[in-house]
Order: sequence, then structure tokens, then C-alpha cells
Amino acid sequence: MEDLEQFAIEVPQATLDDLAERLARTRWPAELDGPGWEDGTSPAFLRELVGRWRTGFDWRAQEAAINRFPQFRATVDGIGLHFVHVRGKGPAPLPLVYTHGWPSSFYELLPLVGLLTDPTSHGGDPTDAFDVVIPSLPGYGFSDPLPGRGNSARIPGQWARLMTQVLGYTRFAAHGGDLGAYVTNRLGYEFPEQVLGIHVTMVAEADLGPGAAPPSDAERVFLAERVAGQEDRRRLQPHAADPPPDPGLRAVRLPGGTGRLDSRQVAGVERLRRRPLAPLHQGPAVDHGDPVLGDRHDRVVVPDLPGLGAEHGRPS
Repeated sequence: MEDLEQFAIEVPQATLDDLAERLARTRWPAELDGPGWEDGTSPAFLRELVGRWRTGFDWRAQEAAINRFPQFRATVDGIGLHFVHVRGKGPAPLPLVYTHGWPSSFYELLPLVGLLTDPTSHGGDPTDAFDVVIPSLPGYGFSDPLPGRGNSARIPGQWARLMTQVLGYTRFAAHGGDLGAYVTNRLGYEFPEQVLGIHVTMVAEADLGPGAAPPSDAERVFLAERVAGQEDRRRLQPHAADPPPDPGLRAVRLPGGTGRLDSRQVAGVERLRRRPLAPLHQGPAVDHGDPVLGDRHDRVVVPDLPGLGAEHGRPS
């Protein structure tokens, strides 16, 4: 473990200018009959989204708001990891590592920081305070990517070493959703001496590896239903079944494709929930206890894809 340092986001202006130019050069395809979502992303919605991204979205304001949170980078297993670390306000805050999912980033979790670290200010009990650690998954945001395939299995070990060897906690709790739930489940499974408990918003993956007990009848039914559910998701969101490099390459070359990928992801979730999409403009900012975040459609996490790494920030 080495190179622990404070970090602040500082995207070069040349990067933002390049993004604006590429958005302005978007070549729009001919529209099919009807403005809806039946044949993919709504062209009208995407045009509005790209226009707002190019001329109405203030990245510098978001950058400054994010930088109000204490951020750091540390080298763990040779990989530079970016994370937010906010100490709790209470007699004995419980350390909590909070892992985001895909497609997402640490930014989406920032509204919860004030609630978890300072419950007294929100009508809670100070004994319920947490020390909150929100890492960027490797290859996301400002963390370096892990080389090779199957690298998600390496993340729980990195989290355990970040919490214990870098930050000095002897025991800690963990929460995650989506891909973060996979990391959290494995973290509790692999490091029971360090992990006090886990909370996830996605059912744990079955351990069917060498030495595992054979699944019960109920588990077999669950696994079969899960496969069917995944196929439904791929049908509604075919980009989720693309080989991993393909969406990233398309998004880097064509930033408008980033908006298409993200809007289709939202649309697929909304269809599964059987409720209409919210309008682009969602109203005034909500006070989450921290001076950050406007409406939910302003949560453009980084100005380009893929993970930006340390070159888009600076030691602080």
C-alpha cells in the first residue's frame, strides 16, 4: 500500500472543449415513424439531452460541488483507487464501505453521505453514525482499470485492504447494489473476520464453484427464474448483452452514444417498472444534507467515457 494522497477533480478545459465540439458534430439519423421508445431511444428525447449536455450543463459547477467531499487516491495491489472518505459525527461511527453499481459511479451515492455520517442533523441518533468510504470501482471515474479478464473477483480483496491496511479499520460493514452487491456479497464471504455485516439490494450470486454444496430444489428454481429474467432484460436492453469493449468504443468516439446508452438503460428500467419516463426537467434541487446535486437528470458523472483516471484530477 502506498501513495495515499488527497485528490480533487480538475478536468482539463481542452477535454471539455473537445466534448462540446464532438456533441455539436453529432450526425442525426433519419427518424422512423413516431417519436416514442418502441424502436429504441426516442430521437426527440436524445436531441434534447445532447443539446442540454452541450450548452446547458455546467460541468465546472458539478466539479466544484463534488470536490467539497473529501476525496483520496491510494495504490492498492498496484492499482490506483479513487474514493470518498467522510468521518461520522457520533461517539463511535461504524466504518462502512459503500459500493456503486453499473452503469453508475461514486457520484450517485453522494446524497446519502450526510444522512449516514451526521444522523443528528437529520433527526436521527448520533450513535447510528457511520464513517463512509465510497470507492470508485476499478476502471470507473477516477480509479485505474484492472488488467485482464475476470477482474471483478479481485475487487473484494482490494476493498478489504483499502479499509484495513490503508485506512486502518480493523472491522467494517459493507453495502452495495447491482455490481456493488456482487462485490459486497463476496467481501462478506471472503473476509468474515473483517466484515461485521453486509447489506445489499440484489440477491447474492450462488456459489457453485469447486467444493460448494449442490443447490437445493428451491435454489434450482431460483436460478432458472433468474436466467429467464436476464433474458428479458437483454431483450429490453440489448446493449447490455454487447461484448464489453463495444459500448465503450462507441461512446468514446461518439459522445452522443453515451447519452443513448444511458437513456436506454433508464428506459429499460422504467419499462420493467411499468411506469412512464419522467420528464427531462425534474424541478428544483433537493437538499440532501450536502451542497451537491440538482435534479436527477443533471447527474452527468464525468464529461467523457471510459474511466478518466488520475490525469483528470490533481493532488490537493
